[in-house]
Formats: sequence, structure tokens, C-alpha cells
Amino acid sequence: MTTNSFQKWLEQAMENRGWRQIDLANKADIKRQLVHAWLRLGKIPDPESLTKIATAFDVDIETVYKKAGIKLSRPQVFDENVQKILKSVEDLNDLDKEEVFAFVQMLKKLREKQSQLR
Repeated sequence: MTTNSFQKWLEQAMENRGWRQIDLANKADIKRQLVHAWLRLGKIPDPESLTKIATAFDVDIETVYKKAGIKLSRPQVFDENVQKILKSVEDLNDLDKEEVFAFVQMLKKLREKQSQLR
């Protein structure tokens, strides 16, 4: 049996963390049998499982999809201001992106409180 690139990546990611199949299953809230199928039978996880794997490994979802050979398509944005924001944030490092996101969340909460006071 040949090993696909997703299998190799998954094995390496688990090995780097010292995880066994049961560890990934528990941390990703998936069945151990699925992990076995991915590692030993070369099956590719469904999108929901890929998302859970990304969360468990604390890696970007795009990385996991790419390793699985799946290209994520971005939704088309028609609001010109949102396009400008996305373009300006796109090249920031991860920490800066998190700070921008935190700022947006704070701004949303502030606006909600302001609308409740009216």
C-alpha cells in the first residue's frame, strides 16, 4: 500500500506531539476508527473532520485542507469596504490578524451596548 501525502503529514503531526491515534480522536472529538482509516487505509477525512483536526493541532484550516489535497474556496465578497479590509489584513502576521479580530469583536460589542442604551 502506498502512503499518501495526507497520511504522511498526519503521522508526522501526531508524532511531533507524541500523540497516538486515541489522543487525536479524543482531542478532535472523532472516532478512533476514523483516525485508523486515515493513517492505515489512506482515506481522506471529510471537511468536518478536517476542521476538527485543524482545531486539535491548533493549525490553520487551510494548511490541513491543503495537506488533504482540497482547495478551500473563499466566498465572493461584494461589499467594497469588506474587500478593502480583507485585502489590508491579508498580509499581516497571525498575531496581528488576531489583534484585528479582537478589535472588531470589541467594536461590535460596543455598538450593541450603544444600541441598547438608545
